[in-house]
Amino acid sequence: MFCLVLAWTGCRIPEALALTHADLDQAGGIVSLHCLKKRRIGIVRDVPSAECVMAILDFVHDLEPSERRLWPFGLSVGWLRIKTMVRQAGVAASAALPKGLRHGFGVHALRSGVPLSLLQRWLGHTSLSTTAIYADVLGAREREIAARTW
Repeated sequence: MFCLVLAWTGCRIPEALALTHADLDQAGGIVSLHCLKKRRIGIVRDVPSAECVMAILDFVHDLEPSERRLWPFGLSVGWLRIKTMVRQAGVAASAALPKGLRHGFGVHALRSGVPLSLLQRWLGHTSLSTTAIYADVLGAREREIAARTW
């Protein structure tokens, strides 16, 4: 479940670990992430999540509003759980790092037509140029067009 939230929201590991039941809006399909990278309290970004993810979260965590954290473990355990999961899934190389879930979210969002400025807000990037890196990934469609060209 922990990895699923990372993959479907693009959040950082500490942001996922800070999630409480109160941060999940089941009806609206919104996950409210407290941005911990800026080192200031009160910076929250709302990221829409799939209905199926919210339903699974509700099933696993019984989402009654509370300030109780969803996952009672720390950063190092979270990192190890992600590494274990991606290895079991057969993911290799740099994509097998915990940040691979975040990058996968960014690339998938852009390929699905999410505007760069909206993705910037969802990922919590200060600079649009940081988010624009996700647009440089060569996708299957681009490879197909290139193959027809040559």
